[in-house]
Amino acid sequence: MNAPLKVPPYNTRMFKWAREWRGRSVQEAAQKVKKTPEVILAWESNKGAPTVNQARQLAEFYDRQFLEFFLPAPPEIVPQKSVPDFRAHVGVAPPHESWEFREILRRCEARV
Repeated sequence: MNAPLKVPPYNTRMFKWAREWRGRSVQEAAQKVKKTPEVILAWESNKGAPTVNQARQLAEFYDRQFLEFFLPAPPEIVPQKSVPDFRAHVGVAPPHESWEFREILRRCEARV
């Protein structure tokens, strides 16, 4: 007989952290692993867990390492200072920076 599959010891809070860190919605994550948003929310609140393949898909989608889902707490990520945009007029609020821009800035500063 086949033994029941054991669920890996994920820290399910890490699923929510990784999704929010990357700026992805619950709907986008659900679409990626072909599940409903309710299933994603259940995984994030420790009511069920994804398969290893689904967790790997989410890790890739969130641009995080798969093994981070096993960490006891999220890694400390120091936000990068924004580069001033001197093209804007005085008194005009700077445009909202996308996740992609912040990630490129982080990688550039890491190379220095």
